[in-house]
Amino acid sequence: MTANTRTIPAHQVKAGDTVLGTVITTPGGTTCDDLNADPYTAAPVPNDPDCGCPGHDALTDEDKAGDVVVLTTGYPYDCCDAMPADTPVIIAAPAEPTPRPNVAKARTPKATRATAKTPLPRFCRDFRGAYGFTHGDRYCVASRNPGAPELWDVHNETGGIHQPLASRRTTRAQAVRDAIARLDGDDSAVSGADLLAEILSF
Repeated sequence: MTANTRTIPAHQVKAGDTVLGTVITTPGGTTCDDLNADPYTAAPVPNDPDCGCPGHDALTDEDKAGDVVVLTTGYPYDCCDAMPADTPVIIAAPAEPTPRPNVAKARTPKATRATAKTPLPRFCRDFRGAYGFTHGDRYCVASRNPGAPELWDVHNETGGIHQPLASRRTTRAQAVRDAIARLDGDDSAVSGADLLAEILSF
């Protein structure tokens, strides 16, 4: 991460910050970075509790009972990015302007291809619209559901297998959270869609 990249509570995100993702906590207590497919520029607005968009529908009753912030109401989700106010958000703050040197012929070196591109954290890489991540010795991939691209699936791809872990979740964060819970032995979030995906994978 670059020097101006940091993790702050959602309620501290300011207009103009680049939202790179969030930090999620699994039922087992471990944390991991959940990066956005398309980082976006924050434009916080007051929360509308009556909003029925997918972003608000993904909130739990516990989330809705507390303070909720909305960091964007459109791009890149075509809905609100709503979350509890204390959610850890990974942001890149706008760089401070560099004072112009007083030397008349001073020149700032051009950024190279390597320095101009900020690398993604090792946990998650973007490739062809999917996200690879590791949990323990397992390598998993989160991707859009083929039949319903507005939903997310997660598969265990360790050793060349294709084991469905979470199917048809409304957000990538929820799909990753439920998949990691299953890897940790917690099947409380298993849905009918998960069981069907397992049957169809045989």
